[in-house]
Amino acid sequence: MRAFLVIVIFALVGVFIAHSLVSLQTQSFNLWAFVAMVISVGLLLVFPRIGFGLIIGIVLFYDPRFSFPGIHLWLHQWVILVALVVLIGRYLHLHRSFKFHPLDGVLAVLLLTFLISYINSPDIGLSVKWTLYYFMMVLCYFLFRLGVTDRHQLRNIIVMLILSGLINSVVSMVFSRMGAGRPGALVLSRPNALGNYLALILPLGMALLFFSPFSRKLKAWCGAAVLIISISLILTLSRSSWLGVIVGLLALGFFKPRPIYFLIIFLCLGGVLLLPEVKQRVVDDREDSGVYYRRAKNDMAYLMFKEYPIVGRGPGSFQALAVHSDFWGIKAHSGLENLYLRLLAEGGLLQALAFIIFYIYLTHLGLTTARSLPPGLRQAAVLGALAGCWAVLGCGLGDDPFINPMINWVVGIYLGIIVSISQSTIPGSEEPGSYHPQPFSPQDGQSGYNREAVAEGDIIEHQDSRKIEDQHQEKPGFFPEPGGYGRADAGQE
Repeated sequence: MRAFLVIVIFALVGVFIAHSLVSLQTQSFNLWAFVAMVISVGLLLVFPRIGFGLIIGIVLFYDPRFSFPGIHLWLHQWVILVALVVLIGRYLHLHRSFKFHPLDGVLAVLLLTFLISYINSPDIGLSVKWTLYYFMMVLCYFLFRLGVTDRHQLRNIIVMLILSGLINSVVSMVFSRMGAGRPGALVLSRPNALGNYLALILPLGMALLFFSPFSRKLKAWCGAAVLIISISLILTLSRSSWLGVIVGLLALGFFKPRPIYFLIIFLCLGGVLLLPEVKQRVVDDREDSGVYYRRAKNDMAYLMFKEYPIVGRGPGSFQALAVHSDFWGIKAHSGLENLYLRLLAEGGLLQALAFIIFYIYLTHLGLTTARSLPPGLRQAAVLGALAGCWAVLGCGLGDDPFINPMINWVVGIYLGIIVSISQSTIPGSEEPGSYHPQPFSPQDGQSGYNREAVAEGDIIEHQDSRKIEDQHQEKPGFFPEPGGYGRADAGQE
C-alpha cells in the first residue's frame, strides 16, 4: 500500500509540474502564483505541522488564484487540498480508522442540493466553480478533524486566527490613515470582505476574553486584540459585517448568559451607534447607489426563485444570468450579496431547508457539547466557534460569507472545533482512546483516574486499540504524522 501511494503521489506531482511548465509559455499564466504554489506545497510536505498557519498566512499576505484544467482555486484552497490528501494518505498507509459524525451527513446532504440543482443550470462550468467554493469549506472542516488532535494545537490555531484578525485590522487602519477611504487589507481588499472576516473572528476573541482560563496577561493581550479588531470593523463601514458581529456577540451571550457580558455589549453598541460615521451609514446612506443595486439584484433573485422554487436555478446561476441583464447595476455587479436569496434562487426550497436543518443541528451540537464541558479553553472554543457560525447568519443579509472562498474556510475550522471536541467530551463516553487520563496517587482523595486531567485532556478522535499500539510501533514513513499541525512534538518519535 505504501509503494502504491508513493507512486500515485509522485505521478500526480509529475502531471502537475508538466502542465505548469507548458502553461508558463502562455501569457495568461501567473508565474508568481505558480512559484507561490510550489513553495507552499514544498513547505507543507517538509513541515506538515505548519498547515493551518500557512493557510492563515496566505490569506493575510498573498493569495493568488492558480488554475489547473477545469479548476480555478485560490492558493489557500490548494494548500487545504494538498494538506488533506497528505493526511488521508497517512491514514490509509497506517490502516487507521476515522469516526464519522452525523454532521458529516448533514454537510453531504447540503452538497447534494447543490448537485441536484444542476438540472436547471444555465452554465454548468460556473455551477461547478460555485460548488467547489462550498466543497473547499467542507474539506477544511475535515482537515481540522484529521490534523488537530490535542488542545495545544487548538490553542495555537485560535491564537493564529485572532492574530490574523489583529494584523488585518492594523493594516486596514494604516490604509485608512493614508486616505484610502473605506479601508481593506492586503488580500481582503474589499471592505465588506474584511468586515465579514473580522465579524467571524471577533466572537471567538470575546469567548476567550470572558470564558477562557487564560492568565490576566493573556486576557489583556486578547482584550487589546478585540479592541483593535472592533475599531477596524467600524472603519470598514460594512453594514452586513456590523449586523453579523451583533448577531454573533448576542448569540454568545445567550449561549452562556452573564449579566456583566450583556452590560458591556449593550454599552459598547450604544456608544458605537452614537458615532457620526456609523449614524450616517445606518440612517442617511439607505438610498445610496449600493443599496439601489442590491434591491434590483434581490428582485431578480426572487424572480429566479419563483421560476424554479423547488431545486433552484443552480449554483452560480445568478452570476451567469446577470451578465445578460439590461440593468447596468446588475450587469456590472453580478454577485448576489444575500445568503438567503442565493439559497432560494440557486438552490430552491430544498437547499434552504437543508441549510436550516444544518444550523439547527449545529446549534444543538454546540450547546450540548459546551454544557458537557467544565469551564476552560475547550468550552470557550466551542462557544466562540458556534457564535462565529451565527455571525454568518447576520452577515448573510448583506453578503454571503458561507460561500465566499476568502472567508468560508474559517467556518470550516469552526465546524471542526465543535465536532472534534464533541467526539471526545460527551459525558458517559468511555471508548478506548477517547481520553488520555493521568493516574494519580490515592492521597488525592479520589480513586481511579484524575478527572481534571480527563476534563482538560487532549482533543482526539475515537481510536481503536490498533491505533494505540501503532503509536509505539510505527517508524517514520513517507507521509507526515496525522495531527502534526501546530504541535510542538509533531513528527518526533
